[in-house]
Amino acid sequence: MPSTVASSRSAGSKREILAKIPFLAEASSDLRKAFAEAATLVHLEAGEYFLREGDTCAHFAVLVSGRMRVFKLGESGHEITLYHVGAGEACPLNVSCILSDRTVPAMARVEERVEAIIVPAPAFRAWIAEHESLRKFVFLMFSNRLTEVMSLVEEVAFRRMDQRLARRLLDL
Repeated sequence: MPSTVASSRSAGSKREILAKIPFLAEASSDLRKAFAEAATLVHLEAGEYFLREGDTCAHFAVLVSGRMRVFKLGESGHEITLYHVGAGEACPLNVSCILSDRTVPAMARVEERVEAIIVPAPAFRAWIAEHESLRKFVFLMFSNRLTEVMSLVEEVAFRRMDQRLARRLLDL
C-alpha cells in the first residue's frame, strides 16, 4: 500500500497530525495514547493504488490529507466511481475488509497526493470492540457512504443518460 513510510516524525509533529483525525477528539485518553503509539504516517502519490480488488487489509487508514477515488472495474474495462475519500476520513472498504476478514471487492486509487495514518488491523479490531467513539466514527462513515452509493444507484438506474449528462454539465 504505502509508497513511502515516514516513521521518523518528532513527537510534536505526530501530535499535530493526529489532531487532524476527527474521532480522536472524542476518544478516551487510552485510545488516543494507543493510537499514537501504533500509528505510522504513510504517503501515496497520485495514481498509486491504496487498495486493489482482491487485496486483504493489514492496516486501518485515516487520510490526513489528499483524496482517493473508490471505484468498481467491470469485466468490460469500464469503471464506475462509488465514492471519494478525503482528509479526516477512512475508506469503508478498508474498514469492511478488516472487520469481515474478507478481500476488497473494488479499487481505491489516489487522485491527490495522500498522507495517511495507518495502524495494524488487529489493533483496530480490538479498539472498535472497546471504544464507542471509534464505533460511532465507523458507523457514521458507513451511513454516509451507503447514502452516497444509494444516490448513485438511483441516478444510474432511474435517470436517463441525457438527463445525467445535462445535470453534470450544469454542475461544472
